Amino acid sequence: ESIYIPRKEGKRKPWGEKTHSKESTRKRNEEIRRLYKSGVPVKALAGQFFLSPKSIQKILHRAS
Repeated sequence: ESIYIPRKEGKRKPWGEKTHSKESTRKRNEEIRRLYKSGVPVKALAGQFFLSPKSIQKILHRAS
């Protein structure tokens, strides 16, 4: 049997820091914005990045 002991507040790492997920997501989102600005439609970006069109729109909206 295991007991969960949470880390102290000052010792917790932010989301994605340990696995570098945050950085790879940031790079992916930058690429999505770049492609969109160059004329690639939302539906094509959704297929290319395996995301829903709504997710692509959220990424684009957060950039502005």
